[in-house]
Amino acid sequence: MMVEAETTGRSGGRVAVPELWPPGAAALIAEWRARWPAAFTKAVPLAAGFSGQIKAALRAEDRPIDRKTVSMAIHLWTRQSAYLRAVARGEMRRNLDGSEAGLPDDAACQEAQRLLDERAARHAERARRERERQLAAAPTA
Repeated sequence: MMVEAETTGRSGGRVAVPELWPPGAAALIAEWRARWPAAFTKAVPLAAGFSGQIKAALRAEDRPIDRKTVSMAIHLWTRQSAYLRAVARGEMRRNLDGSEAGLPDDAACQEAQRLLDERAARHAERARRERERQLAAAPTA
């Protein structure tokens, strides 16, 4: 399920964030989408150390940094299936401004694919159990 979050980015309008994300992390990602649309509008592999770029930008504005919320938002963003697929495909990493930051290394590509494969296996197992449950609950003639 998706909920809408306001942005004030170049594109304006509203962007959807997953409902299950903690409100602070969802709001932070919505803010990042508005501020750095090249990095947070479409799931693209981000530069190694991009979290330091975010923290530096916040410090430059004398904004408080809630490390837990920032870490949670980064974790949620980088564990999305679309993000992991982009890394697994070896797409160009990007800095916050959208400039190129090199390709993901083989280890990053393999780890992203491993996470995607695990998710697919869990999904298939849940679907199998649901089919079995439905068959067991179906009336017999």
